[in-house]
Amino acid sequence: MPRLLPEPLQALPEFSSLCISGPYPASSPIHLCISQARHGGRVLLVTKSKESFLRQLGAFNDAWLNANIGLGRYVEKVSNIDIM
Repeated sequence: MPRLLPEPLQALPEFSSLCISGPYPASSPIHLCISQARHGGRVLLVTKSKESFLRQLGAFNDAWLNANIGLGRYVEKVSNIDIM
């Protein structure tokens, strides 16, 4: 199930495209992409500014991402995310 925040929080219903706007943490789009990448294939994340998004993501310093992103089961999923 797609998620905006790390598990075990509530999942979103299935979708083929989604626009996110609102007071979500900077890492929410990455959590969503990881949850979608679990289904296989590539995920495209379109942002207003890739540089600004990556800067905000780094500044947010998400504890779950820091602890899990380098683990084998997530490395492949993260490598299937394209950020534009």
